[in-house]
Amino acid sequence: MRQAFVILVSLGLAAVAAVLPPPPEVGSPPPVAPVYPGTATSIGYCPTWTADDEVRSDLVLGVLTELDATASFQASDETLVERVRRSGPGTATAVPGLAQGYVPVLAEARAGDPIAAGVVTTGGGIAAASGCARWSASRWTVGIGGTLEGESSTLLLHNPTVQAATVSVSVFSEQGIEVGEGFGSITVPPASLIELEIGSDLRLRDRIVFVVDDPVGAVVPALDHRNGSGDRGVTTGVPEAIEWYFPATGGVEAELALVNAESFEVAVEVDVYRTDGVEIGAEQLILGARDVQFLVVPADAALRIRADEPVGAAVRAEAGAGLGLTMGVESEAVAWMLPGIGRDDGERTMSILNTSPEDLPVTYRILGPGGATSGRTITVPGGSVLHQTLEISAAAAVYLEAASPFTAGWRSSVPDGPLMVDQGIPRG
Repeated sequence: MRQAFVILVSLGLAAVAAVLPPPPEVGSPPPVAPVYPGTATSIGYCPTWTADDEVRSDLVLGVLTELDATASFQASDETLVERVRRSGPGTATAVPGLAQGYVPVLAEARAGDPIAAGVVTTGGGIAAASGCARWSASRWTVGIGGTLEGESSTLLLHNPTVQAATVSVSVFSEQGIEVGEGFGSITVPPASLIELEIGSDLRLRDRIVFVVDDPVGAVVPALDHRNGSGDRGVTTGVPEAIEWYFPATGGVEAELALVNAESFEVAVEVDVYRTDGVEIGAEQLILGARDVQFLVVPADAALRIRADEPVGAAVRAEAGAGLGLTMGVESEAVAWMLPGIGRDDGERTMSILNTSPEDLPVTYRILGPGGATSGRTITVPGGSVLHQTLEISAAAAVYLEAASPFTAGWRSSVPDGPLMVDQGIPRG
């Protein structure tokens, strides 16, 4: 049985405070600009689309005005291209009719809205969701997997380019940094995806986080983790950043992984937001060189993470048979898209994190195949997270906007059944 625990920092809070800049006031801006695009772009890399005899995936694109795009499914023997169009607000989907396991998708906007895409997989007693990457990077973090009895973890490496790319993978577990057999140099062929099942040399690990180094910035990693109850969690990797937000953490007690892949120490501070307020500096710690640490996330809490150097962060939530994996978002924005929120039969909940001390009115519209609802405004109290249950039955998205920056995510859960959780895509 997985043991949850909170890191004890032997150096003490005074040592951390000596390295980390003073905690900001609630709502103060990030210390520097994000190191990768903070808003939706004209492209989306989607490694986690899959289909077989039991499960199916929907590639859901949220559209605010209009969209003309292509979705290129890079199957093992050919690339199938689907044209995706929509002339007004709503959602668009692409269904290529494939059934051969993981088939990465490259979504490209030809005209209209930028790409705001997510992949939602259901069927066979599982539910999994992952947003599509909007960037390339030379270093990625993706987690949290594990290899306890009955579990399995598979690292997915998608190369959407026309040239082969060679990457190296570092493995971090509760035992520290480890050497995975064959992970030192991995060549990914062009327009392809390879699946790396975690081998016997890394068995019986409670938690595993991967750092993928790619000097040319061609490969997009993702993780497939399956628990002993049969549910699947998937998530697409993200680059490192000095600030992370997790407005959605799964609705249950979860785990946060913080990873420092560099050869020097990094000071980190974690703020915990609840529906009734915030605890600034709830956790303060030093990540050692080439170090990973794991912390407990309270149920229904949201997180803001600050570091004095770029780090990786990931969350894993488990409730009964349910399993959800998610990476964070690196900055706040005044508009968000939540693609894929309505795909399964569970309870669908969006989470809105307001780090400002002032109350924030947020207007949202539900987007579906038939169009968009009229806007509804809800107020998120200052320094708190709000969880709003939504009635959605189709493959839907939610568009949210406000006058001041915030972050948004979502989850879908079935009592004693599957769970999925994902963060939104910033739109402005």
